[in-house]
Amino acid sequence: MKINHYELREDVTIEKLREIGFHNGGWMPNIREPKMMYMIPLYREIELYIEINIATFEFNDYDNTFIIDDDFGQSYYPFYDDKSESEYTLKVKKAYNKKMDSLVKKGLLNKIEPKIKKKTKIK
Repeated sequence: MKINHYELREDVTIEKLREIGFHNGGWMPNIREPKMMYMIPLYREIELYIEINIATFEFNDYDNTFIIDDDFGQSYYPFYDDKSESEYTLKVKKAYNKKMDSLVKKGLLNKIEPKIKKKTKIK
């Protein structure tokens, strides 16, 4: 199962982030890069953390999402590189896509459609 990719909408404001549930801070605090973070329970003890730099509003779903297993303190970063197809992992991936899609509906993210590679003819 593939994980969907997302980008931050250009019209997002700090007020919009707070409305959705983001709060000041990040998992790696940095005074020079003010951040806001949001935690979403995914599946059982697995949680998704989303971090946005509010000085630049830079965000990419590879570097700014963090999956953690609270029972063991184990991180699953970067989540996109996980090739596992275990039943548990598939449930987490499905929950991730569903939660991120809900942020699309709330006006925070845009879903990025995968680019289809064109076949080239070999001469």
